Amino acid sequence: AAVPAIKAAMMGGDEEPPEPPRNTTFNPLQIEPTEEERGDPTFNEEDEQCRRAMEAMGYSGYDYDEFQRKKRGEPRYPPGTERVRTMFGNDNWPYRALYVVLHLGVLVMLIATPTSVWHPGAEVMLAFFSMTAAILFFVLQGSDPGYVEAPIDHVPADNVMDEAVQDEIETGMYGPNSAAMQPIDASEGTVDMESGEEESMLEWDSFPPMRTIYCKAKEKYVAKFDHFCMFLNTPIGEKNHCLFWWFLLFETMSISEAIAILKTGFHWFYGDHSTDIVQAMIEVVILDLLLLMIGGLWIFHTFLAIVSLTTYEFMRADTVPYLKNTEDFDFPFSDTPVMNLRRFCCLAGFELLWKEWRPFEWKRPVKVNSRSEDWWRHPWNNKYYSCC
Repeated sequence: AAVPAIKAAMMGGDEEPPEPPRNTTFNPLQIEPTEEERGDPTFNEEDEQCRRAMEAMGYSGYDYDEFQRKKRGEPRYPPGTERVRTMFGNDNWPYRALYVVLHLGVLVMLIATPTSVWHPGAEVMLAFFSMTAAILFFVLQGSDPGYVEAPIDHVPADNVMDEAVQDEIETGMYGPNSAAMQPIDASEGTVDMESGEEESMLEWDSFPPMRTIYCKAKEKYVAKFDHFCMFLNTPIGEKNHCLFWWFLLFETMSISEAIAILKTGFHWFYGDHSTDIVQAMIEVVILDLLLLMIGGLWIFHTFLAIVSLTTYEFMRADTVPYLKNTEDFDFPFSDTPVMNLRRFCCLAGFELLWKEWRPFEWKRPVKVNSRSEDWWRHPWNNKYYSCC
């Protein structure tokens, strides 16, 4: 009681001075916003202080924004601002025009190279490979990759998209600590008695089905989604993957034939290295790089067909829910190489010329048996050897 009296005496009055008003805004760092920020109608002082506080503690202000977005139930990208991987939009004609211009340019280059020697039959072979590749391109570009209709009012998860990025992997619903990525218990499966060995098969009744991925560029689900090809402006999926493989094959053969024609007029290490020879050498180097890219893609997709895998699964196995509890090179959807190629080339390839396409119902064992005695059905990892 003596302390207030002493304070009052020192102030020269009988009453204690009022306390200053408390700052009700959450501002742990006591940082005042700038005049520019105060004039911004979208600026929220409390949110900004929270962001700066998190940054001071070693976190990112982006984490706070993501927390608030999920709390409000808003999508990661507002309508009309989604990131899509397209070069010229959704129209097909710019992609087809680009393809024609590039191939006509290569043909003019071959004809205009004075050192090229067209061996007998070279014109026929080049024309056959080029025309077949062009026909395949026009059929493939804009084709149906195997779209799957989503249930009414279904909202795709933010990170199950072709444009998924690393921050979505780390903080999304399929992050390493999320419930969706916890190990699978064997009780979640059923026993499949049709195969040579009893295997507990993973039950998957939710949408989307196994191997069906949402392509953000087309805003549709694609069965056995492989990737979205920017050059084709077309997703590659179960229905057109075989056609894409044939397209890569004939493009590879066309480029190889063009390189063979250019190499007929010079030798790398001896002879006259005139301006025309140097021009042919440069053209060969350019086509060699193109062959390395296109031919490499063809070899890679041949491997995918043999092991019944997709590019999406190969690149993002750790983030795909239906691949949890699998190891690298387990190939959980793989059967024998012959059966894999039959599904790829026939059931989802040539047979579609006279049959209506229906999405394949994929299933996988809860745990891949890498110690199986059936080496024909498990040719990659089995009891006797392991190739990966």
